[in-house]
Amino acid sequence: MSSNWQRLLLAAALCANAVACGDSDRANPASRDSTANISVSKEGSELWVQGDSLDRQLIADDGQDYEAAISSDGTRIVVDVVLFSNLQVTRLMEWNEYAGTFEFARNLSQEAWRQAASELGIDIEVALNPRTRFVAWSADGNEVVLELSASTPDGRDILETRSLVLGPR
Repeated sequence: MSSNWQRLLLAAALCANAVACGDSDRANPASRDSTANISVSKEGSELWVQGDSLDRQLIADDGQDYEAAISSDGTRIVVDVVLFSNLQVTRLMEWNEYAGTFEFARNLSQEAWRQAASELGIDIEVALNPRTRFVAWSADGNEVVLELSASTPDGRDILETRSLVLGPR
């Protein structure tokens, strides 16, 4: 057997042993405190997240500008994206501990506008320049507040604040 195969089998055995013995940090390195001390940085049309024990990861590349807010526990990131079409949307990224990466979880803009359109009796499909902007996290990180703004074809300006429940992590 080649030495590479022997190393691979040894690594698999160690990983299986770590799982069997309950050492989840060794079995799944992403379960460690990977989201501690994370930060987000803009580079041109790209948005990156990195941290003490988190490899640098591209989380958005489809916008001309970004604003990001990290939850207090570091497992969620809300990203306001100004798309190249000049539409502004708000997305939720969540930490996937098994993959060791942040992944797209929800389009918060769509949820907030559906809620507002229903309550205000407006057709969001004809609203002019609908935008969302992140305002705040709840203390427990399970809720966000967004600001919504748009104009209606009849000239009404809409400026609403909406709270969306994300649920526990």
